Amino acid sequence: MTRRSGLALALGLAIAATTVIAGPVTGGIIAALGLAPLGVAVMRRYPWASIGIYLVLIPWVVRASEIELGTGIPNLDFERLGIYGISSLVLFQVATRKRRLLRLTHFDRIFLLFIAMMLISGVIMGQSPPQTVRQVVSENCYPFALYFSMKHLVRRPGEVRALALFAVAAAVLLAAHACGDQVLGLGLGKVERESITTYQQLAELGGYHSLQENRAAGPLGNSVTLGVSLIQGIVLAFFFIVNERGRTLRLCMVAALGLCGIALLVTYTRSVYIALVLCGLLIWSWMPRLRRALAVATILSGIAALGYLSTVITDDDNRLLKLGSIEERIGAYSITYYFVKASPIIGHGYGYQTYPHLKSQNLVPRLDFVSRHNQFVNNAPHSEIGRILITMGVVGLAIFGRYLWTMFGELADFRRHLEELELQAMLPWIVAAACGMIAFYGQGPFTDMTAMHYADTVVFLFLGAVLGVYENARLRRRAGPREGSSAAIVDHSNR
Repeated sequence: MTRRSGLALALGLAIAATTVIAGPVTGGIIAALGLAPLGVAVMRRYPWASIGIYLVLIPWVVRASEIELGTGIPNLDFERLGIYGISSLVLFQVATRKRRLLRLTHFDRIFLLFIAMMLISGVIMGQSPPQTVRQVVSENCYPFALYFSMKHLVRRPGEVRALALFAVAAAVLLAAHACGDQVLGLGLGKVERESITTYQQLAELGGYHSLQENRAAGPLGNSVTLGVSLIQGIVLAFFFIVNERGRTLRLCMVAALGLCGIALLVTYTRSVYIALVLCGLLIWSWMPRLRRALAVATILSGIAALGYLSTVITDDDNRLLKLGSIEERIGAYSITYYFVKASPIIGHGYGYQTYPHLKSQNLVPRLDFVSRHNQFVNNAPHSEIGRILITMGVVGLAIFGRYLWTMFGELADFRRHLEELELQAMLPWIVAAACGMIAFYGQGPFTDMTAMHYADTVVFLFLGAVLGVYENARLRRRAGPREGSSAAIVDHSNR
């Protein structure tokens, strides 16, 4: 370890130790300031192992490590601490001229514009500024910081491959938890049901959705977050199987793919199943040479899924044939219509209290019995698209659509220039990054993204890694053969 790393490590430990004496808010702030140097020190010495282990550990320690930082300040936990560490490492290397700050791409600018729109809409519409800032930072600034930092850290396809291995390992651990819960009946994720007699009790439990079945939700308690993370692992494992030459690794990936596939089934979440199908269609379209392998995998997995689900459907406790969650969403969508109708252009403002406030404004006609019935049940629009329309109106939805268009445009542009940049080995990882985004944002019509913190970490970390290779390759190409070595990003993290 270098002297600079040792000093950062000592400083981080010393400052973090004072949190034992300080109060909860002060101690949390000191921890945020003190543990960032600690993360930088460790990551400078072991960068890829640190990021990979961080990715694997998040679901298991994030809740136990949460530190309250007071009103208006996002709480500090292991996931955010890792983002602080990664971002601090990049800023440290940029400040010491060991890493060049990459240009802002069109996608980066749209990303930042979307975040700014959220902040502005919350303030203009009279939302609580601290709560608005806290929500925007938690839901959007953290993913952007992680994505932008990974763009700077990753330069080579081999580094993306290393991150892919860790992402598969993280998915396997989540899959093992899900299978232990649902297949082996170990009860790892079950919550005792309560007797429901009023709509208020139903709302406090999360609506009809929570009463239909016991389904795998993972250590973070969210089946959608679990499903998105598993899809990313499934896609990566599939690419390892069809592209790697080592027999041992391919066998391990076959086992990982099977375990993750079973775990995905027992989420019993239709939107996750739809997202997996969309990912298959993307692979079919972008990688024609893998169509035969994809067809074989689809047939085998389809037979296994039908065999398993045919036994599950006969159980009275299954959710796949019950219409409760569909009815709940229809009610939520109809409520969303009336809320959007009241302010269609710029919405009602971005913040935690927007939806509860609108529910008290009597915007739903009394004759619309479906909406009024579900108004007592739903505490959220159950749709990211609906939430954007309610909070930021048509203007916000247009920016969001442009954001998605430019994101996939960046990946498609990288795919078109692979041969020119001599990076053909990156094609599977480009498709995997696109599949991760499809899995994540494919949930948008069916759920809001407020509880998908680990899923966004997985997909944005990998997106940043892939586009980091692209940006650095373009930088070297523009610099030319004589200046390429000096224009390339200098990486001293392994020293």
